[in-house]
Amino acid sequence: MPKIKHSDPEIHKPSTKDVLHSLESEYQWLDHLKKKNKPYDLLINVVQREGKKGEDDDSPGFTIKMIAGEINETSAKITKWLNQMYSDLWELNDTNPKLFKTNGQRCHLHFQNTSTNQTAYFNLWLNKPLNCNEGFNWPFIYALLGTYYFYISEITHERARGKLQTTVYLKSGFHNSYRDILLDKALFMRLLDLSDIFHLNNYELDKVLREKVEPGLVTYIEQPKKNRRSFND
Repeated sequence: MPKIKHSDPEIHKPSTKDVLHSLESEYQWLDHLKKKNKPYDLLINVVQREGKKGEDDDSPGFTIKMIAGEINETSAKITKWLNQMYSDLWELNDTNPKLFKTNGQRCHLHFQNTSTNQTAYFNLWLNKPLNCNEGFNWPFIYALLGTYYFYISEITHERARGKLQTTVYLKSGFHNSYRDILLDKALFMRLLDLSDIFHLNNYELDKVLREKVEPGLVTYIEQPKKNRRSFND
């Protein structure tokens, strides 16, 4: 099987506004960062206030410059603090996930941006069962992965020490059942290695599936039947 060239994926780099909007989408979690002697403590209330306005508020959104003026800091300092807040929430979810507990079942969510191959995981408690191939939109993750449209590609359950752990694997974009068939065929016919799937970005993999797999480059040749005695002979 010929080797497939892998290009280096373009890593997503969020703007300051991306980080701000992601924080606003889950502003309630910022309570976990209060009274921790963090330099951004004054900024938390501003972000929460803007987040509470909701989608129905038609007033113009706060700019980084306006936020800097309100708390008498530089825009550069606001950018630094917003990134720190965002990073601290991810770290806190990893080290102390029970702080994020709500009603429902705990799920370990594993996200992948299939265009950049960047991944992330987060612990969430969900009050609605998830199913494979369903869509899952989550604006909070946009600043990290550059997208918030995902679909559920796989769900696994593990029972250990009297507890059930559910892991949900999500990929960026929308589910395409025909693409899944081509991918399964590529693996079964050994037209692709698993390493190709992990290293190719979404665009590159789709190109390979169209050019190598969909036309059917491998044809199954039926072997001649041998004379065999039946059990009724």
